[in-house]
Formats: sequence, C-alpha cells, structure tokens
Amino acid sequence: MDHGARGGTPMRNAPTAIALLLAACTSGSRPPAEIACAPEDEGVITCVDAREVRCEAGGTAHARDCEHVCVEGRGCLRCEPELVACEDERTLAICDAEGTSLEQRACAPNERCVARQCADLCAEAAARHDYAGCEYVAVPIATPQLRAGFSFAVVIANASDHEANVSIEGGALDAAIARVVPARTTETFVLPWIDELSQIEQREQGGRSVIAPRGAYWIRSDVPVLATQWSPLDFRLDNTRCEDGPGCFSFTNDASLLLPLHALGARYHVASYAPLAFEQPAIAGEPYAAVVPGRGLFAIAATEPGETTVTVHASAPLDTPEGGRLEAGTSRAFTLAQGAVLQLVSSSPRDAAECAPQGRRRQCDAPSLDPTGTRIESSAPVAVFSGHGCAHVPFDRPACDHLEEQLLPDVALGARYVLGTIRPLHEQPAPSFARVLSIADANEVRFDPPIRAPITLDAGEHVLVEHDAPLVIDADAPLLVTQLVVGMSFDLEAPGAEGDPAMVLAAPIAQWRREYVFLVPGTYTSAYASVVAPAGTTVWLDGEPLEDTPMRVSDFELHDIALDRAAAVHQLEADHPVALTLHGYAPWTSYAHLGGLTVAPLVE
Repeated sequence: MDHGARGGTPMRNAPTAIALLLAACTSGSRPPAEIACAPEDEGVITCVDAREVRCEAGGTAHARDCEHVCVEGRGCLRCEPELVACEDERTLAICDAEGTSLEQRACAPNERCVARQCADLCAEAAARHDYAGCEYVAVPIATPQLRAGFSFAVVIANASDHEANVSIEGGALDAAIARVVPARTTETFVLPWIDELSQIEQREQGGRSVIAPRGAYWIRSDVPVLATQWSPLDFRLDNTRCEDGPGCFSFTNDASLLLPLHALGARYHVASYAPLAFEQPAIAGEPYAAVVPGRGLFAIAATEPGETTVTVHASAPLDTPEGGRLEAGTSRAFTLAQGAVLQLVSSSPRDAAECAPQGRRRQCDAPSLDPTGTRIESSAPVAVFSGHGCAHVPFDRPACDHLEEQLLPDVALGARYVLGTIRPLHEQPAPSFARVLSIADANEVRFDPPIRAPITLDAGEHVLVEHDAPLVIDADAPLLVTQLVVGMSFDLEAPGAEGDPAMVLAAPIAQWRREYVFLVPGTYTSAYASVVAPAGTTVWLDGEPLEDTPMRVSDFELHDIALDRAAAVHQLEADHPVALTLHGYAPWTSYAHLGGLTVAPLVE
C-alpha cells in the first residue's frame, strides 16, 4: 500500500525484514550451461542465482558458489555494498561500501526498524496528527443508573506489524497492569470503576459534581495503538455474575474513541443534553418536586505535570463539588494536579419554571439546564469527556441511556460536515438527531437538503435538528456537531426491544481519512458502520469493495454496513477521504463512537 498516496494511516506498517545473509545454492564449480565467455570477456563477472561466474583468459568460465550474496560485476561478497535494511524490528543492518563488512546497529528503546531506518513510531504518529498514539487517558464518567456487576473496560487494538507493550496505571488500580499485545490483535483491559466519578447505582441523584485526585487511567504503549473505552463493556451478565439471577441486563451503555495525548487541546466546548426529569406530586407542601435519573455532565482530566488551571464558563447552571451552584453566564477557575479529574453535572430543576412537564409520561423538557455550549479554557492541554447520566432522546420518549464521548478540542473543529443516518432499529422508521454548536460569533449555518432555514449562531449557541436522510451542514466558521441515537420506544405505537440513546461526534470533512483500522466488540447483538464518502468513491472493507447501493445527498454518498462481529479488527480503505461512524445495539441499549479521524489543527 502506498501510504503517501493514502494521506496517512492509523499506523505505519513495517516491511518484512530483508534477509542480507543469503544461503548458498548448489555446490561445485562447473559454470551454468547458459554462460559462455568470449575471449574479449576476460575479467567479466556475472551472477547466476547465488553463483559467481568469472570469465578468464581464452574464454574459460569459472563458477563458484557464494556463501552470502552475489553482486553483479563484483561477484561473491559478504553483503550488498551500502545496503541498509531491517534485520528485525529492533536491529538495523548496514553493509560497508566494499561489501565485506556487515554492521548490526540496535535501534533506540523507543524506536522500531521500519523502511530501512530506526524510527520513533510514536513521534511519527503525533506528527501525522493521527488518532493512533502511544499515550491516552481513560475516564469512567458518571453512569448512576448502572447496576453493580458490570465492568468498565478499555480495548486496545494493535494494528501494526510490531508487538505493543501496553501498561495501564492510576485510577482505582493499586498497581499497574502490563501486557504484550501482539501485532494485528486486540486486548481488553477490564478496569475498576472509580467510585467518586462513576457513581454506580446512585440512581436517585442522577450524577454529582466532584474532583477525583486519581480520576484518570493512564495508558502507555511503546508503539502507536488504537483505544476505545466502554461504559460498560457488556450489556448482559450471566447468572454467575448477576445478583438478580439469569437475564441481567445493563440497560445503559455507551463507548468513546479515545484521543491520544498528542491530539488534546486547551480550549473546548461541551456537547451534552438536558436533564432527564419526571414530574412528581408535591411532597410535604412543596409546590414542585422532580425525580432526576440523569443529568448532563462533563469531566476534565489534567494531563500535564504540575498544576493546570481550568476555567469553566457555564452556559447553564452547574452543581459545584462543594455543593454550591455555578450559575449560567458565570465563570470559575479550578486547579487540578496531573491525573486529577473535575466532573461537573448540570443542576436539577428547582421549580416548574425550569422544568415544564410535557408528553404523555410528563417528562421534563429543561433546555435552560443543558450544559451544551459551556466553554472550557485551560493553562495546558486537557482531556474532556462529555455525556449524560441517563438521557431520553427525544426528551419524552423512553428509555433512557448513558451518553459519553471524548470531545475534540476547538482547534480541530471544522465548518463543513456530512452526517449519515443512524441505522433504524427493527426496520422502524426513526429519524436521526444532530446537535449543531457554534464556537464563533455571527456564524451562519446552512443545511442541504434545506430541512430548515439558515440560522445564525453566536459562540456557545446551538440548535437540535431532526433528519431522516444524509445531511450536509455548512457554516461560515467552525462547529461542534454531535449525533444522537433515539430511544427504543421512539415510536410509541410500536416500541422495540433493542437500542436506546447514544451520542457520537461527527468528524469535519477536513479531518476525514482514506484508511481506518477499527475494532468491533463481540458483546453486542448487532454492529454497524456508517461511511460517508464523496460521490463515486470506491470503498474497501477488509480488502473487498462495498457492493451496497448507497444513499445520495448533494455530492456525497452514505454506505450503511452490517459488520461481522466475529472479526474484532477491521480495515476500511477508500480512494478519497471518507468519514466513519460505528454503532451497535443490544436489548435496551446501544453504543456509538467515531471510527477515527485526523486530529490536525484547523483553527488558529
């Protein structure tokens, strides 16, 4: 594969080591029958396989077997003059100019021998702005509706030709976990929930704000790898692990593509969702009461040594770790040590003015409490995870599910997007929802097809749009766009049994790629890939061209692909840059995450 023509790959594949020391062929000195020397050829040296044939006086040909290599015009030598090659993935072999001496040079501990040179693959991935990398943080944000027994997990995919030495430490671990992940394989690391952040089985609160000094898991590899986090990994437990007996379901899952540390930034905008609340009759004379099973939230992990100052500019009321409230339109600075995580959740509805009950189950629609649009600025790069404890999408359609996604920094956002539709469940007609957030003032946003009139948004303002076909979004300035999967009972007249809300980032066109390596979990009942490509693009999945009939919008096509869950690692290639989104379903739950992207700076 021509990596230069592909515009970057998730990982640089090492060529098969070149053998410099060739075994000798047949024995004996009789020249091959096809070699004949004329008298004027005296002194000419040629090679036949690994045999040297030398023309001598009188037209006599003399042949001998070479112990190592035969070089045309030079004959038998120790090695090919000035050839540099990889003897193995950690050793460079260098032949001198005369071909008489072979030097073996060890690569540095952080290097691998690739394409005839020792290369720092981690530095190369960072220079390419790749979504594969050598350092990550994983943060298990609040999922209060999840019952005990389910596991948080990080899945590492090693798509390179080199084994990866991977370690995970921090968080709730007492000691680091270290494993070797062989080339072209995956490894699942099951990790403890971090009680302060994850808040398992704290259903009545819907999440709470905290600072967790050891809130992040640190993932390190000596070669670039891909990483995703799963909250939780499984949707069902067997009866040996389930406290409630057979048929124990999680009812709440999501996943996120993890971004390597080299892709992080110091400025973000939050994408979340309004609190899920139900009207409750007045208690003890109170005029209003509500049950809040889930709230919008985000978590900020400090990744640099020393202390990082993080300033939060709230777009909606937020609970503070000490029990106060950060009002909309105000700001507050927090100081975090490396590895600490600040998690902030949206405030609960306090009265009917903040939460007007609507819908047949009297759910609460509280857009004023949605933290989407909150701006985060930091003195050093940080990782930001955003989501929800348990959300209805839309607000009045059951059932609720956990949302999470690691956010792109503002610097990596673009002004043009093409969204596919999320595959309907049980062939039910169901729209897709997209949250479009501006990070600049006076930003006109246009839609094709024109599902609504153009709208002008200021920084932090956003609009929720519904679409049932691929959608092109074009703006004057950068946007943050997320897609939301609807609940299983979106159609109240014919509710389904699989799927529930999930949230996934959209990749701007400027960050699309020609090649992706991605993994599919075998723990869900179905898995799909959504590929958006320029019209006429040829797309290959695992080496085979796609043969579906894509949906068309403007100059783009959408491929909706059912994936083989038995094969954990897949490769997608195209002759033009494309976007890849992955999603899957199981009874009463779902997941969705980006399949990858380039994370190059697009905004100054």
